Amino acid sequence: MTDKRDLLLTLVFLKFIGERFKEQQEKIRELLANGALDDDDSKAIRQKLIENDKVETIIVLPGNMFYSTDISVTLWILNNNKKGGPRHGRMLRNREGEILFVDLRTWNQNIYEKKYVKLSEEQIAEVCKIYFDWATTDTENYAKPELYYAAHLDEIREKGFSLVPSRYIEFVDRDTEIDYQSALTEMSRQFDALKKRWDENEATLVNAFKVLGYGK
Repeated sequence: MTDKRDLLLTLVFLKFIGERFKEQQEKIRELLANGALDDDDSKAIRQKLIENDKVETIIVLPGNMFYSTDISVTLWILNNNKKGGPRHGRMLRNREGEILFVDLRTWNQNIYEKKYVKLSEEQIAEVCKIYFDWATTDTENYAKPELYYAAHLDEIREKGFSLVPSRYIEFVDRDTEIDYQSALTEMSRQFDALKKRWDENEATLVNAFKVLGYGK
């Protein structure tokens, strides 16, 4: 559950963003607690940002990235102009009515100071590629299971203006990929092998006791 203090700060910040966008054309990147993605208290502000097409990208980061908290937090990229055009040497397409969701929670292999996580240079480059491929390529279905998904505004409305990436990104049900018959056969084979070793060890132990004068 989101801490009340964090929730209050989030609400104030989201309201500040809305006011700030009225004054100037710019892109804003901020880290927020995950509660702001879906809780009822921030829904009105979140809905307003979505309906006004200010939300461009939502990236959930791995846990343990920061000294101040061990929970996963979210990077919000808000953009006042998603119409496209030349930007920093790239020709961006019109992304109006779309939001890119990225889930990096499993990118937690790069550990430092025994417990903290940071993204490697390769991972950062991969995230940038995900974003720019989406922003520059006009594809009908931009998605990769368990990593990213580009949702349209109608989808987000249907889900009650939730910005939780896992509600849009496809996650594979690993259980459906298991060949249960093969798995049971392998388990039976391993059990038989273990039982054979147990019987052999038991026989060896009995013989050893006989040598020592115990048993018949």
